[in-house]
Amino acid sequence: MLQSVVNHTQAIVPFERAAIALEQRGTLQLKAISGTTQINPADPAVSGLKEMLEWASISTKETNVTQHGDKIDDPRPETQAKFASYFSATGMRGFYALPLVDDQGRLGILSFESSDPDFLSVSHLEIIKLSLIHI
Repeated sequence: MLQSVVNHTQAIVPFERAAIALEQRGTLQLKAISGTTQINPADPAVSGLKEMLEWASISTKETNVTQHGDKIDDPRPETQAKFASYFSATGMRGFYALPLVDDQGRLGILSFESSDPDFLSVSHLEIIKLSLIHI
């Protein structure tokens, strides 16, 4: 089912990579990445994504960071440095992550990435949030 979420959402949301990580026994486990059937934790692209999802999952709010030219769109210098490195390594320029929570707490995190920093419109963000109801 998680593979369906990260792969079939692309029909209505324009992204290059989507991922879902779930909380299991106090750690975040990467469960699905679009376009892949198996997750290789030794792959630098996978380990970099997992690290970014772990960082983003600390917040209870959505993370939406973009890069236009050399400018990282975030007021915090620490976040700017983190994403400058991540975007340089991945070629992505837009990163959006939404925590998955219920009344018991954190369940995991869902992310979308693109080399286009403006890949998500307000409508796309609403679609993503509505799709979580069906997970």
